[in-house]
Amino acid sequence: DKVKAGKSITETYGVSKVWNYLSVGAHENPQAVTKVAYLTSIAKERLLAQNGVNSNNMKVVTSSQVVYILGHNAGKYFQVKAAMAKIRQVGDVKDVVNLIE
Repeated sequence: DKVKAGKSITETYGVSKVWNYLSVGAHENPQAVTKVAYLTSIAKERLLAQNGVNSNNMKVVTSSQVVYILGHNAGKYFQVKAAMAKIRQVGDVKDVVNLIE
């Protein structure tokens, strides 16, 4: 299913780039949804606190305890990396994926 979805999007007219981090699995229970919201808010807080990072140009999405950082013109590269390192230190975060252009 993951490969089919990725291929379908890749072949769509006008799509120039696809990051296929799709995960296929059972629906999340209410506790998992609450944890996702918590991890997303902590990640956003860490981005806001980092000097040299323009968090207004970034989006944070969390799924299955993986935090995805998306955006453009996010600020200084080394500062963004430092913020991501701080997010990785949060308990229950399995990974942080950098999808910043």
